[in-house]
Amino acid sequence: MSDINLVYQWIKYSQNDLISAKQLIGSSFDDFLIEEEIYEEVEAGAIKKIITYQLQEVIKNNSFQEPS
Repeated sequence: MSDINLVYQWIKYSQNDLISAKQLIGSSFDDFLIEEEIYEEVEAGAIKKIITYQLQEVIKNNSFQEPS
């Protein structure tokens, strides 16, 4: 078997494995959080972390000015 055929076979099997893995995974992470009834809580925590990070970046870059 030539190298090209080996690569083709590897790609073919890899694609089949990926399809099988997707079928086994099923629903999305958001669906899982909804099923566990914690979606809103997790989303709120993520938003708080993003805002905290952005505020820290502004303060670190000395872009923050206290009101007079």
